Amino acid sequence: DLALAQLPTISGMPLSVTRILAWLTLPFAVLLGLRPEEWQIGADLLGSRFIETEVAAYFKLAAVQSASPSPLAPRSLTAMTYALCGFVHVASMGIFVGGISALAPHRAKDISLLGLRALWTAFLTTLLTGCIAGVLSSS
Repeated sequence: DLALAQLPTISGMPLSVTRILAWLTLPFAVLLGLRPEEWQIGADLLGSRFIETEVAAYFKLAAVQSASPSPLAPRSLTAMTYALCGFVHVASMGIFVGGISALAPHRAKDISLLGLRALWTAFLTTLLTGCIAGVLSSS
């Protein structure tokens, strides 16, 4: 973030890794079924989860929901709650790669690539779970 902060600001806000990840996850917030006014909030939460743990994302979701009036509809809250559940962050990938590489050090490169694929697959899986929860939500 320190290096990115040296770049020009965009819309009056400094560039950060979390902000870039939010832009990259914006299409997934749309596909999750959130309302247009909720897209940016959803993308911010989904993007921050790649760097931080899901616990930090849940705290951010709670902070967003405590605003009055609540910016997320009950259906969107249900979808986001399920979409944030899971180990979709760099730390869990590092634990996986480090642990398995210790067992097979000669396959460390293959395991690293597998870790990236697992991270992507876990992200898509939690989004699918969020979509299903949103569809089944009665609100």
